[in-house]
Amino acid sequence: LALTIKEENESKTSINLWGPPSLEAYINATRFYIFHQQLNFKHFAFDKNTPYFQDENITLWPVIVDDINSSLYETHKDSESSTNRNKKMKTGQQVPNSFVYNYENPQKPTIINYICQLSPLPGKFLNDKAEALGVPNNKLRKLLIMGQTITLKNGTVVRPEDCVGSPEPGMVFMIIHCPTPKHISQLINCNRFESFFVNAEKKQPDLIVHICPMNVVENSSYIEWTNKFGQNTKHLILNSEVCGGPAPAASEESYHKLHTLNSKIFPLLKDKDVKPIVKKIPHNWRISDTLLSYHFRPRSIMGYDRSKVRDKLNISSITRKLNNTFDIEKALQTNDQDILKPEDHPLSTISSSSVQCNLIGKHGEIVFLGTGSCYPSKYRNVSSILLRLNKEKCMLLDCGEGTYGQLYRHYGNELTDILRQLKCIFISHMHADHHQGIVEVLLEHKRVMQDINESYSPLCVIGPRTLHKFLNEYNSYFERIQWRFLLASEFLNELSPFSEIVKTELDITSMKTVYADHCKGAFCVALTHDEGWKLAYSGDTQPSLKFVEIGKGADILIHEATFEDDLVSEARSRRHSTTSEAIDIGLKMNAKFTILTHFSQRYPKIPKFSQKYNDRTGIAYDHMTVNSESVTLLPQLLKPLNAIFKEEDETDE
Repeated sequence: LALTIKEENESKTSINLWGPPSLEAYINATRFYIFHQQLNFKHFAFDKNTPYFQDENITLWPVIVDDINSSLYETHKDSESSTNRNKKMKTGQQVPNSFVYNYENPQKPTIINYICQLSPLPGKFLNDKAEALGVPNNKLRKLLIMGQTITLKNGTVVRPEDCVGSPEPGMVFMIIHCPTPKHISQLINCNRFESFFVNAEKKQPDLIVHICPMNVVENSSYIEWTNKFGQNTKHLILNSEVCGGPAPAASEESYHKLHTLNSKIFPLLKDKDVKPIVKKIPHNWRISDTLLSYHFRPRSIMGYDRSKVRDKLNISSITRKLNNTFDIEKALQTNDQDILKPEDHPLSTISSSSVQCNLIGKHGEIVFLGTGSCYPSKYRNVSSILLRLNKEKCMLLDCGEGTYGQLYRHYGNELTDILRQLKCIFISHMHADHHQGIVEVLLEHKRVMQDINESYSPLCVIGPRTLHKFLNEYNSYFERIQWRFLLASEFLNELSPFSEIVKTELDITSMKTVYADHCKGAFCVALTHDEGWKLAYSGDTQPSLKFVEIGKGADILIHEATFEDDLVSEARSRRHSTTSEAIDIGLKMNAKFTILTHFSQRYPKIPKFSQKYNDRTGIAYDHMTVNSESVTLLPQLLKPLNAIFKEEDETDE
């Protein structure tokens, strides 16, 4: 959100941020990857002494409870035990800085609930009374509606209440966050809620949103408390246990079309499993759906709105529609020379016969979780790639915002196994679209591993120094996260003793980094597996000969291709690569196959074709999954992909 505001807020007007006391600390922690001089934020903290917040649209009363379950209340004994545990690695060696930082927390962790009331609507203007008082039909009537007293030319003083009906009180709604049953007693005894009970002085709430797990919602004390607001109050349950629903139709339908082209490269995504509700909920309670809305005004449409809630897509109908558009089998069998018009885009003369069939080993696999740049879009999430090294080990190459959600959509209930196999996260640089999802992945990995084995060994994180600083601050102010950290610069040469530890952890024989030509502290990486195959990943960079050197002879090159060939000057100013430049790096590197990713969001579906696309080049899509058997099929998909998305664009228009 901060990055979006920075881009869109050209006037640089001040943005006021209200929240818990630790909000300012969080914003300050973003200085490691956001230039704060380009932001104009003012921080205001709610605490137990804050009476309320009010502007022209809303009045908001904060209800603050102590987060007694926060990991920041970890005892010294727990902290020391956790630190010692994190220093251990399976090799018996230790990594510097591979421990949890447990600084004294300057703020008590709090949870803020909100009571909100919309501003009252002005009363109806009573024309007959205004005419009787001699109020002319001009701007004087508007002043009365706005609550101002006026004086007529004849000296008559007219007050708003003389010809304006009583104002209509604004609707009341509440946002309740009660994360565990331990918090219930403290929450329900907050006296600020009592004014909104039935027969109390204030208007009863029209809607209460409960961000609570089911063991809170079904708790007898909690139910008794919610009943005090009256039977006319609507209640909405919002939690990960019972809430689900399909993704927005446009992106889901596009992906199913890709699945129709090749079900192995584009496997079906997993629906979220939701628990059935054991107890029957009252008539005025309901479970939220994705894109469900609630209207407070105007009264004519007040209530729930399901118009944007999507039903599950009919996959068979999508397949039929696609088959009616063009012959998929014929398109897939089309000679490569027909993929692009030869007179406009001559293909490279490199033959596909030079592409070997064992590019990622026997059990290696690449899953593209995010293939867009800058910010998430409807069709492409931001950068993240899961590299499955073998059946038992995998690592993440970058971890942009929403990575955990993409993992869940891809693997569903199998995600526990993937998190168990996850050994390392490599962060190429400190731009938000490459690392913003790391905290959630670290937390979920910790949860899964502790459920399986008490002797939990935290994930190894490799990245720039500023990433370590950011994680330290997050860990100190918000919630305990655990990691083992290695500087990416340790791998600029393989003389570092710590490279041997990572080799053992990942079953690789080599990992090398070079500084990328992008921003300070950005890295490219190349690794060689025990089975002999080699993969090179560019992160974000302009064409780099240093990267060519460490990637020489790579079986797979994954290279950013942010801009089309016509935008070379923009690529230089932002230190990115064009599609042709990325392909050239593959040729100079003598890479057996190049996969392009990190496309500008101006190309949400398919990037513009380059002159240099060849039978050793593929385009990445979110959730695309390739192994040694399927990766060389990617060039065959170019023509049908172009046809699919051209048809979609024409339909959208």
